[in-house]
Amino acid sequence: MIKLKKEIKNEFLKVCSVKKIVAIIIFVFLVCFLNLFINLQGQYSDNWREEVEAEIAENEKELEEIYGGNSDEYDMLDEWILTDDEELQSYLEEIYSDSSDDYYYELCEWILSDNEKLQYYLDNDISPNTSVIEFVWEILSSNFILLIMSILIFAWIFCAEKKSKTEQVYIARSIRRRDMIAAKLITGFSMVGLLYVAMAVIGFILGLIFFSGNGFGSNYVTVAADGTPVLQSYFPMILNSLASSVLVILFLTSMTALVAVLAGNQLFAVLIPYIIWNLSGTMVEMFDVIPDRFQALVFPYALNYFTSTGSDEIAWTSESTIAMLSSILVYSVVFFALAVIIFYKQSSGRRLIGKTSRNANQIKCEN
Repeated sequence: MIKLKKEIKNEFLKVCSVKKIVAIIIFVFLVCFLNLFINLQGQYSDNWREEVEAEIAENEKELEEIYGGNSDEYDMLDEWILTDDEELQSYLEEIYSDSSDDYYYELCEWILSDNEKLQYYLDNDISPNTSVIEFVWEILSSNFILLIMSILIFAWIFCAEKKSKTEQVYIARSIRRRDMIAAKLITGFSMVGLLYVAMAVIGFILGLIFFSGNGFGSNYVTVAADGTPVLQSYFPMILNSLASSVLVILFLTSMTALVAVLAGNQLFAVLIPYIIWNLSGTMVEMFDVIPDRFQALVFPYALNYFTSTGSDEIAWTSESTIAMLSSILVYSVVFFALAVIIFYKQSSGRRLIGKTSRNANQIKCEN
């Protein structure tokens, strides 16, 4: 245990150079302040009620422009979006949903939902401005940037020796291979965890400074399937967002570790998982012929599921979510296991070569 602690400390020291620490700190502050700037730009003034009423009127005008001011079409569209009647929905889709109008239907659905939320704010005298908790959630939802940093951290850890040309020295040390591997994994996940904690803490402090006047804001307004505005807590959504992010990070970092031990190149270890992550949606479209019950067997489906699905839309007890969850966990375990086995084999072989070379040199000296 003592040796493992020393090895973890050694891994932290190798990865956390002054330049990298400064780069991570700058990165964290840039992300937080970028979110802060975006939120400050979108705030309502003290006369928010008048601005919200004007926004509702503008949305209704846009709807009328899309449908030519025909109130019957507007009412029918509204009913189509909110109805559970399969026959009516099928009929309305047949009339309106040709491919050229898909964009307008999505736009109108969003406008109607937005108007319901805005009207709820007016009716209940709730300011729609960003609250403290809402700002923290938006920072933690910056999946793109956080995932990239997680991939970079694991690439640094698993390629550190090859990049610094100290691989033989590292392997020749009298330490068990499982301690080496455990130290790398613990260091990687610890640094990713610290990154998330740092983002949350800085986000909370900035939220208190700039948005405390809007309230703590532990609740947000959403629109239910029947079109009724509902007040829900932010905390389940934050937990859902973190859970889906952890699953994606687990998969991508396992792939990073595998590529790192195979290629020994930081650039490849970062680019390959990044490209696969970005192309997961395209891969799903390519493999669209796969039946639904077998989709969880193909990792792009699981990766795309937790990347593209909104954190408030994931039903963790549903069969599809359980299947995708199992898929991404199995693939992550397999990738990490392969990375560990390959690392173990490589290090054992190189250590044996190192010992053989030293023994040969010793024999020469004796002769």
